[in-house]
Amino acid sequence: MKLKWRIVLGGLTFAILGGSCAVHRMTRFSGDPDGHALTPGPDRAARQQRLSDHVRVLSVDIGERHDGRPVALEAAASYIERTWRAQQHAVQRLCYRAGHVEVCNLELVVNGREPSLAHLVVAAHYDSARGTPGADDNATGVAALLEIARSMGPGTPQRSVRLAALVNEEPPWFRGPDMGARHYVQHLQDAGVEVDLMLSLEMLGTFDDAPGSQQYASPWFGLLYPEVGNYLAFVGQTFERGDVERAIAVFRSHAQLPSEGIAAPRWIPGIDFSDHLAFWDVGWPAVMVTDTAFMRNPRYHRADDLPETLDLGRMTLAVEALTATVRELAGFDEDAADR
Repeated sequence: MKLKWRIVLGGLTFAILGGSCAVHRMTRFSGDPDGHALTPGPDRAARQQRLSDHVRVLSVDIGERHDGRPVALEAAASYIERTWRAQQHAVQRLCYRAGHVEVCNLELVVNGREPSLAHLVVAAHYDSARGTPGADDNATGVAALLEIARSMGPGTPQRSVRLAALVNEEPPWFRGPDMGARHYVQHLQDAGVEVDLMLSLEMLGTFDDAPGSQQYASPWFGLLYPEVGNYLAFVGQTFERGDVERAIAVFRSHAQLPSEGIAAPRWIPGIDFSDHLAFWDVGWPAVMVTDTAFMRNPRYHRADDLPETLDLGRMTLAVEALTATVRELAGFDEDAADR
């Protein structure tokens, strides 16, 4: 199924969205481009179990993880670091002080065959908001990041890949100078890194087939997008529609669940609600991949954001396709394979 640009309600929609919003309508997609069902991967059950285990450790065993609970925050960072090291990755801690607490971003780098190419960055924040165990927000994103890291071999990608587990995405740090993503962007700039594309993994575990389960920042978006929250969303800025299209096209070539995409102005609520905003602020292309957070998940930032509320089956399909997407965007020669 080919990607489509749709103009719906013409000038009315244009006016409602401020005259500057290029809405990128990605049609719903299931199966391969010819509409055939894709063959399930042999490791799907094992992958789902790994994802479930990661989410449970972060949200139940560790629980709330933020600067108000620094021991828990460090426990989450240590868990990510141990997991990556067990996958035989070298991990760098990028620590700084935020208020009275030392906090750390974590990074691993898979060097590419062509050092001159700009890098692919994949990131997820591992802290949770106060008052929530953060199963969907954002243990699911971290679990996906760990699973993607597991696939970073065999072979060498064409372009270098950087995976980053970021701290301090949640309030009171969001948008501020001590947001982990801002420190990480500064780290990349100091290292002279150029970024081809950043993918921000932000809540990947809530899917719902009930009519009306999907909400939008404006009711007019309901005329463009499905009313059921059963898809994964790819979100970029208006002038990044090519990056949204590139990422979602690769995703769809591997995916077995629907996906939608949008390229819209940052003033629309939710468009920049994650770590990708720090990349946008320095002019680097970035796309948020998300289940749309509070526009679908009624447990957002609540105490009942627990693993039992997640759709691990569809989350596994999403992560499976995202893993293949990262490998393809990076230019690995081989198909994704477990070590």
